Amino acid sequence: MVVARPKRRRREPLNLRTHGRLGYSAITARPALGWPGGARLAFYIGFNLEHFAFGEGLGAGIAPASAQPEVLNHSWREYGNRFGVWRCLELFDALARRSVPSSTPRCTTTPRTSC
Repeated sequence: MVVARPKRRRREPLNLRTHGRLGYSAITARPALGWPGGARLAFYIGFNLEHFAFGEGLGAGIAPASAQPEVLNHSWREYGNRFGVWRCLELFDALARRSVPSSTPRCTTTPRTSC
């Protein structure tokens, strides 16, 4: 006995919403991109500093949660604001690389690091 296969329906193409900002172009079809001085690579250093109020929420937990006040998580974040930022800025200076703080509220909590 021969069983007939069901006829496959032709699918309509999906019309997904698009952002409309730019069309698709394959990288192999684009003109070569040039940077000043003939450089072929560029990078951006996005240096983000954040402020967390002590005992007012944990953000991303880096260790198992404990009773409040959460000293471990808070001190982990404070290290960056009090010590780590200065080490990174010294490194950027030594490498002759600029960085721009990406978090403007820092002006009121640690003004020497961001303003």
